[in-house]
Amino acid sequence: MSTKTLTFILLGGARRVTLAEQIRDLLKTVGYEARFLSVEKNTDFYPISGLAKIIAGPSFQDASFSSWLADLLQQHAPAIPIACMDAVLPPLAALSGTFSQVICSTPEGAQIALDKVATATFCLKNSIPHPELIPDGAVNPCRVIRKPRYGFGSKGLSFHERGERIDSDSGKFIVQTFIAGDETTHDLYINRDGSYVCSSRDRIAVIDGEVDHCRVRHPDAQETAIMAAIAGSGLFFGPLTVQTMRTADAQVFLIEINARLGGGVTASIAAGFPVIEMLLKEAAGLSLPARPRRQLEMKRARRDFYHYLDTPTHPNLMKLANKVLAIDIDGTICTELRAFDRPLAQPLPGAIDALRLLKANGNTIILWTGRGWEQYAVTKDWLDRHGCVYDQILMGKPVVNHFIDDRAVKFMSWDTVNV
Repeated sequence: MSTKTLTFILLGGARRVTLAEQIRDLLKTVGYEARFLSVEKNTDFYPISGLAKIIAGPSFQDASFSSWLADLLQQHAPAIPIACMDAVLPPLAALSGTFSQVICSTPEGAQIALDKVATATFCLKNSIPHPELIPDGAVNPCRVIRKPRYGFGSKGLSFHERGERIDSDSGKFIVQTFIAGDETTHDLYINRDGSYVCSSRDRIAVIDGEVDHCRVRHPDAQETAIMAAIAGSGLFFGPLTVQTMRTADAQVFLIEINARLGGGVTASIAAGFPVIEMLLKEAAGLSLPARPRRQLEMKRARRDFYHYLDTPTHPNLMKLANKVLAIDIDGTICTELRAFDRPLAQPLPGAIDALRLLKANGNTIILWTGRGWEQYAVTKDWLDRHGCVYDQILMGKPVVNHFIDDRAVKFMSWDTVNV
């Protein structure tokens, strides 16, 4: 019975290794294999390269990206796209009516998520607690935070005290009242019928803007009311990430809406949050077994990824380790010349590297040659000048037409030698 395959297109998924592994493992429970493509700015090496085929595409903000993505989805239909970066939200939202497997927010919802002024307007309209916007150029009535109007993350933030006058730099920034408290990230999935599920992650430690330590729990009543208002707006669908802040007097404020999977959603998935199951159900009609919801704590640790910059040399020789090897010199290590020209011989392609590889693998290397002992000094000088590694040189090998031996290895070149 052949295994079924489901393709996912990660849009900017360079670092989403754990997410891809979780999707792969969940699909295995129903007999499916996951195939991943990751759209990046070029085909360089990325952490995701070991799991996904890297496809170079236009910038997500380029006018041509939407049509390029439509062609890619058509080519790999019915591949499921997963937004991993903010800039991909508008073009992806524009395709949601064309491709049934595109599960994302409406174009208006995508814009609300990207534009903090639009977020503030949305919150005001839907009675969601949100930091107050300070008019451009007004004197700060309290401590404020100045942040880029578009996008997410902690870059470009600055804090200013009461009485200062801060401008928006021609609308590039917004100024809001600063809400001090404990930050929580909520992973949200909103079905097309408006129903939703939510998982909450309390931030315990952050390093370089990334959550390093969090605790996953169920949302409380105030948080649930905020999520219900977002889901009930009819503007957001599929996976979302919502940031809230809880003040010292236990009031909860919505800080940002991000209309895609957040980087830390993997902790919620590990806790049983069924975001992948719901996505697969809506995008592919695939039902996965229900998992129990748990509360857990997550700590990140360093993980390294490797990409070899060369092709393996002499892969067949890797089989030889901790052996005793007798290797010819003329016609094997170097070119064959007459006796008085041997100091001018040249190493054969790959010979020096092959000797080093064999030695590095613990082999004992005996160089056995048909040259007479009177040429020992010339032979040793040539080998040492060319960087050959060996354990012993034996002269006087019988000069014959053929060696018939049950341990012989026929030599044509170091690239083709087979043991």
